[in-house]
Order: sequence, then structure tokens, then C-alpha cells
Amino acid sequence: MPFFKAIIFLLPYVALLWITISNWLRLEKSDKYLIAVLSGLCLIIHVFYHLFIHQMPVIRYGPFFFIDEFGYDNYSWAIALEWKAGNFPPLWTDQYLGTLHTGWNRILAFLYYLLGHKPWLGAGVNVVAGVLLVPLVFLATREIFQTGREKQQKETLPLKKPLLAQQLKELFKSSPEFSAAGITTIYFGFAFWSGFLLRDMILTAMFLASIFLILRIYKKRKPWDILALVLILHGLSILRVYSVGFLLAGPIVYFLFFHRYKKRAWIVLGAGVLLMLGARILIPIRDYQDQLLYSFLNNLPDEGKTSLGSVLFCVRGIPRFFLSPYAWYVSPGAPVIEYMLYPGQWLLYLLIIPFFLRGTWVCMRENRVAALFLIIPMMLSVFLFLLAYGGSVPRQRLYLEPLMIIFAGFGLIRKDKGKRIPLYWYIFLVLFIAAHSWSAWQRGLW
Repeated sequence: MPFFKAIIFLLPYVALLWITISNWLRLEKSDKYLIAVLSGLCLIIHVFYHLFIHQMPVIRYGPFFFIDEFGYDNYSWAIALEWKAGNFPPLWTDQYLGTLHTGWNRILAFLYYLLGHKPWLGAGVNVVAGVLLVPLVFLATREIFQTGREKQQKETLPLKKPLLAQQLKELFKSSPEFSAAGITTIYFGFAFWSGFLLRDMILTAMFLASIFLILRIYKKRKPWDILALVLILHGLSILRVYSVGFLLAGPIVYFLFFHRYKKRAWIVLGAGVLLMLGARILIPIRDYQDQLLYSFLNNLPDEGKTSLGSVLFCVRGIPRFFLSPYAWYVSPGAPVIEYMLYPGQWLLYLLIIPFFLRGTWVCMRENRVAALFLIIPMMLSVFLFLLAYGGSVPRQRLYLEPLMIIFAGFGLIRKDKGKRIPLYWYIFLVLFIAAHSWSAWQRGLW
């Protein structure tokens, strides 16, 4: 029956929920309580922001705000109707309803198949994914920096509601995992993107869960963690296939250059490359590989197809990557939904990026090799986004923002020459004020 075939596409999402909730339950009582409080606050922020956005008089595509939402809904409902008729369209082709990235279509189709054509179900899945980012950022930060509160410290922090605010305040100053989880809770960028029928939020949660699992498996090879990682990687591969390659690049670089068995790692890598090339004798695999290459080359702009041109194109795209859509952007005609992203962008400019830079620098200075599991995927992703999209990827870069927040959480608790706020933060602030002042002048507001 189509139901039993379709449920395969649900397994990565089940694995995501299971790995997040089960690891949250293993936390100490006080940590578990505080993360539950932050997650509840995050849920409230996401739901209210979602309801607020949908009252905005901006350009729409029918009931949707983005043209991609319309496409996801249309194809997902068509797949659900095929399933209801007893058919099951093939996945890895572009001849009918399948494409290289059909994971989101399939999960929406599964929801439509069971509960009818209700697009809000997809937004609900994204809101849940956004809330899951809070415990996932906490868990991943703790794995990377190997932190944890000592027993004596836990005994001095009783779980009494009147002390909750003071308790969180002290933890945000001393604990990188709580600092990062706090930023995730109030980051309006996640609240913005969770309210739409897009795949980026669920992809972000699965990407972060995969990094957490890789770090855990490196320390303790538990079969259930390995199974969950395989399922989530499968989900990533059908959501956005290149994210899997970027994700695995971190541990690959670590094993090739830093692990004691790096010679064996080189042998395994060589065997894997030969196996990948040899697999081209199989027509479906060859077609799939060719599709990936064509998809990448087709996105390259003309000025990025020469050595010098690609370098210049990447350099021009760096500001767009970190800052787009600009909070001082002036949209022609009717207002667009990206205006509602500005509160998140302000947090990104003034909080996340400055302390992300500090956290990354401290990791490099202290030779924290585990940080490579985050840094390498970020570097490769940034390079692709600069080369293929000119850096203007405010939605596609979303899965990198939790990684930036992890480093920002670490940077927030570290003092530079006795100062918690680095000097260059004031440079960010001056540029921020100058850009908005210039924008106000351009709009004739003063």
C-alpha cells in the first residue's frame, strides 16, 4: 500500500524527534528544567511571530508569501493524490513529480495523504523543528566544548521559580551551552522562517542533529546513535543533497589530518573515491551523479566561470552572505515579507556575528580540534553559496546559523583582556547605526 511506502520518508523526522527528546531526558534535572523553560519560551515566540506575520499586507502568491511555498504545496498535493489512487511516483528522477530534493514534498504529501490538503501542517512541522533547535544547540555545544556543570554548582542552583531569572542570567554568563541556547530561543530569524511552507527549518534541525550525533559517535559508538544518524542523513540527502557532503567533510578532514589512524583514513578515502567512480557503470547512479554536477554548473554565473572572475565574484558576495537581506534594504513597490526578517537580522549583526568571530578565534588559539566538525562544513557551504549564488542566500544559509550561534555562545562567556564586549563590537554598532541613518535619509524620513 502507498501508506507503508510513504512512511519511509517519515523515519528521518521520527529519528530527529527521538534523538532530541531522549538526550534531553538524560540531562540533569536542573538542566532539563531550564531547557524546557527556554523551549517553551521559544515556542511562544515562534507561534506569535508566525501569527503576526500572517496579518501583514504584503505581496502574496495566493495564500503563500514565497513562490517556493506554492510549488511545494502544489507538488505535494499532487503526490498525495497519486498515493490515494494507488500509485507511487519514482523518487530520483525529474520526469514527473520527483526531483533531486523531494524530501520535503514527500513529508508534506504524507501529511496531506493522512489529514487532507492543509498547508498549515507543514508550517506546524517547521515550528516544532524551530523549538527543537534549543535543546539541539545546547547538546551540540556541550559535546564540542566538553562542558558541564559540576555537582557542587548544581546544588547551589535550586529549582525555585523566583530564582529562575537570576539562575538563567548566571548560566548565560558562565555556560557556553546555555548562552547558545538562550540566543537560539530569542533569535527571530528562526521564528521568521519557521512560519512558512519551506524546507529550510527542518533541514536546519536535521543538520544540527547530525553534527551532534557525529560528535557523540566519535566518543561512544552506540548502535542507536548510528541508526539515528543514518536515518537523518537519508533525510538530509533528499532535502538538500549537498548538505550531506558538507556535513561529512568535517569529520573526514579531522580523520585525514589529526586522528592517530590518519593513514588508514587516507586508504578508506581513496577506496571510496574509486568505488564512487566505479559505480558509474550503473546507469541510475551515473545519472544521479551527472544531475548533481549539472545542477551545480547550471547555477554558476558567467562571471564566475574563470579563475579571476570567480575570485572577484566571491569577494563581492561576502557582505551579501552575512548581511542579506540588508535591514536597510529599500524595496520598490509594495512591501515584501522580508521586512519581517529585520529583527532577526539585527540580532545577527549585533550579537551573533561579533561573538561568533570571537568564539572561532578563541577555538583556533586554544587548538580545539573538535571545532573543525563545525568550521569545515561552514567554510565549504560559504564557498558554494558565494560561487553559485553570489552570497545572497538568506534562506539557504539558515542551517549554518546554529553553528554560528554555538561559537557565539562560547565567545560570549570569554573575556578579552578583562572585557566581555570586544572593541570591534563598537565598530559593528557604529556601522549599523550609520547604515540605518543613511537608509532613513534615502527614504526621506529625516
